Amino acid sequence: MGAHEVLVFRVDDRYVVDRAELSLDGDQVVRADQVILVNVAEDVPVTAELTVPSAEAADFTVRVTFACTVTDPARVVRENLNAESVLLAYLRRDTELSHLALNYRMSDLYALRRDVTARIRAYSTVKPPAAHGLRMSLVGVEVLTPEEVAAFEQLRRQAAQERDVAAVRQQRQEQRLQAETLEFRRRQLELALETIGADPIKALIMAQTRGELDAKELADGLARLEREREEREDKLDHRREAREDHKRQLEMKLEVLRELAKNGHLDMVNVKVDQLFADLSGSGHELSAPQREAVNREGVAPMEQPEEGERPSAASGSASSWSTGGDERPPITDSPGQAPRFLVAEAPSQVPLGAELSLVVRITSAKPGALPAAAARLSDLIVAEDGTPVTVTVHAPPALHLGGPRQHTFLVLPRDDPAPVRFGLVACRIGLHRIEVMAWAGGTFLASVSVELSVAANGSYGLTTPKVAPLYSMRSQPGEATMEVRYTGGHYEFQLRSDLALFPPVTISVAQEPRSAVEQALGTLRQLADGSRQHDQATTRRLLRASGTRLWNEMVPELIRDQFWQIRSHMTAFTIATDYDALPWEILYPLDAGQDEGFLVERIPVVRRTYGQFRAFTVNVREPHFVVPSGGPKDVAAEIAAIRSIVGGGQPITTMSAFLELVESGAMGAAHFACHSTFGFDGSRIMLDDGALEPWMLSAAEAQRALASSQPAVFINACRSAGTAPSYTSMMGWAQKYMAAGAGAFVGTLWAVRSSSSAQFAAAFYQALMDGAMLGEAAHAARTAEHEDLLDPTWLAYTVYGDPFAVAA
Repeated sequence: MGAHEVLVFRVDDRYVVDRAELSLDGDQVVRADQVILVNVAEDVPVTAELTVPSAEAADFTVRVTFACTVTDPARVVRENLNAESVLLAYLRRDTELSHLALNYRMSDLYALRRDVTARIRAYSTVKPPAAHGLRMSLVGVEVLTPEEVAAFEQLRRQAAQERDVAAVRQQRQEQRLQAETLEFRRRQLELALETIGADPIKALIMAQTRGELDAKELADGLARLEREREEREDKLDHRREAREDHKRQLEMKLEVLRELAKNGHLDMVNVKVDQLFADLSGSGHELSAPQREAVNREGVAPMEQPEEGERPSAASGSASSWSTGGDERPPITDSPGQAPRFLVAEAPSQVPLGAELSLVVRITSAKPGALPAAAARLSDLIVAEDGTPVTVTVHAPPALHLGGPRQHTFLVLPRDDPAPVRFGLVACRIGLHRIEVMAWAGGTFLASVSVELSVAANGSYGLTTPKVAPLYSMRSQPGEATMEVRYTGGHYEFQLRSDLALFPPVTISVAQEPRSAVEQALGTLRQLADGSRQHDQATTRRLLRASGTRLWNEMVPELIRDQFWQIRSHMTAFTIATDYDALPWEILYPLDAGQDEGFLVERIPVVRRTYGQFRAFTVNVREPHFVVPSGGPKDVAAEIAAIRSIVGGGQPITTMSAFLELVESGAMGAAHFACHSTFGFDGSRIMLDDGALEPWMLSAAEAQRALASSQPAVFINACRSAGTAPSYTSMMGWAQKYMAAGAGAFVGTLWAVRSSSSAQFAAAFYQALMDGAMLGEAAHAARTAEHEDLLDPTWLAYTVYGDPFAVAA
C-alpha cells in the first residue's frame, strides 16, 4: 500500500477507513467482507471528453482536465463514485455547451477554442463541480477536430508498434550475442583447462601471456609458489618425524605394560595407566584414545561402556583409572578415537546463464587446518562400528534445475570417509541463487550448509568455495519423526523422515498462498480465547477439531498421511521443519478412516525447527531476563513471581535499547517477555517504553551468532509472537531470528491468548524443564496442564522451536 493510498473495509454494512493502523488479525479486518484500495493523493489529474456537433457533418471533441482529490474515502466507496463519470455528467448538465459549436465550421477551430474555454471556465466558476467525498477544480480545456483526433491516435499506435518491433529486435540481438559469448567462453575455458591442467605455474604464465599479470607479478607469483612448496615439504617432514617418534614412544609403553603383566604386577595393584606412561617417559602427557585402543588390542583388559543412564562411580574408576582384576572396568567415551566429521558442499561462485555446474557434497574427517576457517570441531560424534547411514538432501530453487536425484545416503564408517557425490544442475535464470544442503540421520536433523552462486548473462565461472558445517552427532533419536514443509511459487513440498523409513518428497500445488485462510482460522481461535465467541464445551471442541482436521485434509497430501500412519506407533517426538510457512501446524488433527487419536500435540511432543538452526542439546533457562514494558498485561506481576520461584531471574528490562545492547553483547542468558504484541502486514512488534522492538532489529545478533555461547531459551508470552512476515527472500519472525542468533529454544504464540492462561502455561513449561523433562516433553506437559479448561484453546496456541530431546542446562 502506497503512501497516498488507504484501504476501505466493509464491516456489517459500515465502511471503515484504514490508514495503515489496523492489524491484520484485528476484529474489523477479520469480519470485513469487502476491501477497496483508494487513492487519496492531492490534485490527481482526471480527463473527461465529450463531442459537440458543428455546422458541418463532423463533430468537435472537447477534452477537459480537472484536478481531483478524495476527501471522504468511505463515502466514495459507499456511493461507488467514479471521478471521470461525475465530471462527464457535470459537463453535460451545461446544455449551452453542447450547442455552442453549431455555428462553427472546422475552419473556425481557433475561434471555437476561445469560446469553449471561456464558457467552461465561467460555468466552473458559477457552478463549481461538486460531489460528496470529492474536491474538483478546473485545470485546462482542449478542442480537437476529427482529423486531429485520428492523427493523434494513428501516431500513438504507430509509436507503440515501433517500440514493440525495436524491443523484439533488441531481444533477438542480445540472445544471439549471449549465445556467441557463451560458446566462446566455453571454448576458452576448455582450452585453458586442457593447457593448464592442475599446474599453477602454467596458470601464472598463461595469465602473464594474456596481459593479466606483468613481469613483476609473475615473478612474485612464482616465488610464492616455491615458498608454499617448501613449506608443504617441511610440514610433511615434521609430520613424518612426529609419527615415527610417536610410534617409538607407543612401542616403549606397550613393552612396559607387557613386562608388568608378565610379572603379575597388574593383577595386584590398581594402575593409572596414563599417569604411569607419563611418569616413565617424563613427558607429562597422558595416553590418547588411539593409544588406549592399541593397548586393548595387545591383550590388556579392555574398557566397557556403562549401561545407558548409568554414571561411573569412584569405585569403578575413570577413563584413566582401572584394574584388570575382577569385573569392574572403566567406561569408555562415546566416540573413542573417532575424528570429527564435517558436512562440506562445494560449487562455483559464479556461472554463465545456461551453463551446467556441479555441486559436490562430502562428509569428511579432514583436520581443521585442511578445511575453510568456518569449520568447527565435532565433539559429540558417534558412528556405529558397522557404519551409520547419513542422508543428504539438496534443495535448489527453480532457477537452478537439478537434473537427477536430489538426495543421497552415505554410509559413514568409523575410520574411513565415504566417497563424495556430485549433483548436476543447470543455470536457468539470471540472479543470485542459494542452494541448501541438509544432513539427516533417520528423522533427526544433523547439519545444513548453504551455497550461494551468481548467474550472469555474460558471466564466467567463478572460484569454487567450499561451505562447511560440523556434524555434532550422527545418532538418530529413536522414534523422532520430522516433516519438512517448503513453500515455493505456488507449490508445497512435503517429506516425512524417521529412523524407520526415509520417504520420498511429495509436491502439491495450491491456487494461492493460504495466508487469508490462515488468518480466518486464527481469528476464530482468537475469538474463542478472548471470549468474544462463546459456546459450550462440546461445540468449542468441535470447532477446534474441525480446524485441525481441515488443515490435515486440505494441506497434508494423502501420501504423506498414509506414511504418517505407517510410523505413528513408533513415534516418540514429531518435528516440523519449515521457514517459509505461516500455517498453524500445532492445531493439526490427524483423522482418517479408522484412525482418530485426537490433536497430535495431545499425544506426542511436537516442536518446530528452522532451516539454519543449530542443534542445542542443552537449553539455558535459569535466571532469565524479564522483558516487561511499563504498561504490561494486568497479570504480569503474578506471572513473573511464579517464574522467579521456579528458575530465578533479575530485574525487568523495560526499554528496547537496553534489551538490544544486552543481546548484542553476547551476555544474555534466558529471556522471558511478558508483554503485549501487535501483528500486521509487516510482522510482529513488541511495544517497549522507548519504542517498538521488531524482529529485523536482531539482524546484527544473528550475523554474530551472539547467543550461541549461552544457548538460552527465549519465551515471548504475547499475542501472535510466532507469526512471520515476508522480508526480502525469506520469512522473518521472532523464532527465525532468535534461533539463527544461537538460541537453544524459542516459545511463542500463534494467536492472542488469555493473560491468566498464558502465565499458567509458562510456569508449567519451566517447571517441567527444571524437573528434568526434555524440551518436547516440557511443551507437552504444559499443554496437558492447560488443557483442563475446555473452553480455552490457549494450550494449542503455543509453538516451540528447538531440539525435542534437549534438556535444561
